[in-house]
Amino acid sequence: MSCTIKIIQECGGVIETNPNEISQFISGLKVVSNFVGVNTLIVHETTLFHACVFNVNDGSVIKIGKTKYRIHNLIIHANGGTVEIGNDFSCWGVNLRLQEKGSMITIGNDCMFSNDIVIYASDIHAIIDIETGKVINRGRPVIIDNHVWLGRHVSILKGVKLPENTVVGMGSVVTGSFSHGNISIGGNPAHILKSNISWTRKHVDSYNE
Repeated sequence: MSCTIKIIQECGGVIETNPNEISQFISGLKVVSNFVGVNTLIVHETTLFHACVFNVNDGSVIKIGKTKYRIHNLIIHANGGTVEIGNDFSCWGVNLRLQEKGSMITIGNDCMFSNDIVIYASDIHAIIDIETGKVINRGRPVIIDNHVWLGRHVSILKGVKLPENTVVGMGSVVTGSFSHGNISIGGNPAHILKSNISWTRKHVDSYNE
């Protein structure tokens, strides 16, 4: 059992530590590793975490880019999976599940996620085809491109690809991929509501029409 935590310093240096000692360098982040496998976590020393818990086991890898925003309540369960999150990510409550070896979740730069969001790259328990005896619900990667905004209570299922500049409305269940960006989507299952849009972190009142 091992978990190597690499903390990237502002000067470009790297601190290597283990889950029991991470609080000495980064507050607000708890790392748990219980099973056999060499697990790796790479974060930046200036990233601000709050009430985040990463369960990494069985050869998992988690990489989180540098961000100027706070990461709240990010929960990751990775059993042999890989999570890559780009720069300037923020969230208020996100649960990432990669309970299958080789499963993957990729999140691009400048993504803003609200709270009560779940992203599943695998189903955990097997569904079997009675005639063939084969598992029919293997995990598939979830890929979220740059500058994507997820509203509250959004669920994203395995195999989904969200293109750049997508806004996902509150309560949506995203079961399929979309081919072009600059869209707002919503519903269950999610579908395109409007095209040719973009979004910004600025407050609506900062715009004078």
